[in-house]
Amino acid sequence: MSESLHDEVIRVARDLIRLDTTNAREPGLGNETLCAEYLSDYLSGYGVECELVVHADEGHQMANLDNKLATYPKAIEFVSRLLS
Repeated sequence: MSESLHDEVIRVARDLIRLDTTNAREPGLGNETLCAEYLSDYLSGYGVECELVVHADEGHQMANLDNKLATYPKAIEFVSRLLS
């Protein structure tokens, strides 16, 4: 028997809550990317195109200007491609 949508939502939420996504406050030491990796794998499993971009010197947000300059054009291109 296939999983109902309700059960799937509960399972995914439960999986996400159980992940230790502790922010270590120092780049590269925390587990912030676990959630993003889980969701990337989950969505890819359903054929949803996604790309996970991780910068080793950043945590869960981008503060480094060089990282922003490298990532934002990729994000714009990705969204533009999906919306066209």
